[in-house]
Amino acid sequence: MKIKLTILIFLLAACQPGEHSNLTEETIHINPDEFVNPANSGEDWIETIKFIPLETPPGEYIPDDANLKFREGYILCGNYDMLLIFKEDGSFVNSIRTQGKGPEEYAWIFDYDMLPGTDEIVINGDRSMVFYHIDGRFIEKQQIPLRPMGIAALGDDYFAFAPERFRQGRDDSVGKYQLIITNRQGEIIERHFEFPYYLLVDSWFDFIRSPDGNGNIFVLSYDLNIYEIGPGPKLKTKYTIDFGGLNPDTSFLQDERVENTQKVYTFNEGKFIKPWGLAETTNTLLLRCGSEKHQKVAFRLVNKNSGNHRTVIMHDPPKLGYFNGWPIYPYRSSSGDYIYHTLSAIDVMENLQELTEDQLTELSKCDGFNKLSEVDEEDNPVVVMYKLKDF
Repeated sequence: MKIKLTILIFLLAACQPGEHSNLTEETIHINPDEFVNPANSGEDWIETIKFIPLETPPGEYIPDDANLKFREGYILCGNYDMLLIFKEDGSFVNSIRTQGKGPEEYAWIFDYDMLPGTDEIVINGDRSMVFYHIDGRFIEKQQIPLRPMGIAALGDDYFAFAPERFRQGRDDSVGKYQLIITNRQGEIIERHFEFPYYLLVDSWFDFIRSPDGNGNIFVLSYDLNIYEIGPGPKLKTKYTIDFGGLNPDTSFLQDERVENTQKVYTFNEGKFIKPWGLAETTNTLLLRCGSEKHQKVAFRLVNKNSGNHRTVIMHDPPKLGYFNGWPIYPYRSSSGDYIYHTLSAIDVMENLQELTEDQLTELSKCDGFNKLSEVDEEDNPVVVMYKLKDF
């Protein structure tokens, strides 16, 4: 069956700030039974790889599983107690290490972002937003009436949060909603996406910066839409995922308390019907959609220009295949033309040792590859970025 991307006519006057447009720009049709145009060789779907070794000044080490974001010409890389800041070439800029309970400190770091068009960083701590300049100078601290797990700086001093919610016994006006928007003072301006049923577990999502940098896309845990928030508090449905006759029926959940939304989407002999593992480059939308019965993980690539689909199947976990001998690992996020992940210095050194002379010659054409020979096992991780082919 031909998998197609149907572009709907999108006629919509500009939304007023905070309004949610229910009209969808694009509807993506996916048949989970079908793996279309398999692209298991990295050369089939990757145009090139870019390597960015992160500089390691004394005492400034961060593990390879740390959260990493490209923002305003910088790389922000942090975990629960500190944030390291690099230029986009990997050179070290500064670190923010002000964990504590004081007026200029954060309790810990749940998430962080950089305010568009500024040098300000906002750290999402425990019921607070703490603002710093890129050089680490404190700006201000604002309390917020929720415990957020994810944050997106939307511009014009608006902020979107994915709150921690739905612990047993909590059912207040904040805990009922998936998306909360505040101003810089921490005052709640809008609430969106009330849960249609009561979850017994926490549920939140990641904000993925749009390729043009003007908004953030995200996917909820219980529907088949991909939304975009920003710039400012403007909210719209950007994509709708259509699985045809396999679209899940969640109506039974209105009266049922569930431990995990995955049971809603896993049925029909193990087909996993849910958009997740979201990323978006300038030419491709990426989703992890597949059949758990037949494949451990499958990545669906949807070209935004042509509407063509490809599927990358993970046969050798955790690797997706190889690009000129270099192992390809699952992406964590996206930025502009690239999807990316971090790789520990030790893994980088081991991968280099397994390459043949011909493979080394081909990979030397990739930006940053020749710097990998200088990596030491105690160094910070290397950012590995994949530019996807147009197809």
